[in-house]
Amino acid sequence: MTKTLSKRLKGIANYVEKGSYIADIGSDHAHIPIYLLDQGLIKGAICSEVAQGPYERMCQAVLDNHYGDLVSCRLGNGLATLTKEDPVDTVIIAGMGGKLIHEILLAGEDILSQLDYPKLILQANIDEYLLRQWLLDKGYQIVGEEILEDAGKIYEIIAAEYVGKVPALSDSQLYLGIYTKNSNPAIFRKKWTRRQHKVESILQQMNGEALSQRRQQFSQQLAMIKQALEGDSDDQ
Repeated sequence: MTKTLSKRLKGIANYVEKGSYIADIGSDHAHIPIYLLDQGLIKGAICSEVAQGPYERMCQAVLDNHYGDLVSCRLGNGLATLTKEDPVDTVIIAGMGGKLIHEILLAGEDILSQLDYPKLILQANIDEYLLRQWLLDKGYQIVGEEILEDAGKIYEIIAAEYVGKVPALSDSQLYLGIYTKNSNPAIFRKKWTRRQHKVESILQQMNGEALSQRRQQFSQQLAMIKQALEGDSDDQ
């Protein structure tokens, strides 16, 4: 029976091209690889987990779905579970904080190079701007973004392909995304309206501070959010 994915996981899976061989880092029961194999969309997969318990559950899910010959389950930290001999052309890193994904990418730069710079599909729960900055610095072009709401939480998905050199992004594009607004204007407005209120509250609490670097950062964030939301209103 074909596995049903959550809206978040389905959004990630939609960026995987037919015929790919994927690596799913932090695979969480191997939901995405199993779904893609059920659909006949991928050749195979490597799934990894950093902790023993999740690793064992992931392996069991693969065996329960009879994909032991097509999915390699690995225990280890991030991209260190991959080798240059692996036929990986797409890497998924999802369901973590942006800082953790950023650390995984930084630590795994050598293996990404050895794999000839696979497509990256990233979904951070927070701090997505860190990922956009890393992609820009490393010659990855963002080819797609999606913002969606699933079970009351809002997520952003970023897909990127290596091109060697990419045009610079503005601070607003790094922070808010390039394509997120167009992918789902209503959810974009919902996320950033919430963030606007939070930043305004933080700035009010910082009234006693001088023009510190932290205060300037929050002020810049607020200006970018307001500009994006005002532009959204003008479009309606």
